[in-house]
Amino acid sequence: QKYFNNQCNVEPFLTQHQIKQDDQKILFLGGLSREKGTLEILNVFEKVLLKIPTAKLLLAGYLHKPSQSWKHVINP
Repeated sequence: QKYFNNQCNVEPFLTQHQIKQDDQKILFLGGLSREKGTLEILNVFEKVLLKIPTAKLLLAGYLHKPSQSWKHVINP
């Protein structure tokens, strides 16, 4: 049987993306699309930043066919 190894070293990732170990983090894992509510998460995260300015939003997943509406998100 295989089990998830939760003993991985996250330091290289945090360093590469300038994230501190004690920063509050929110992870969105899944396809990035309107249907999955990705834009809503970005809008809500703006409100989170007002209360927790050092919070980090980590988006991980594949992008469903980029459309015009995503261009401002992908290339701000």
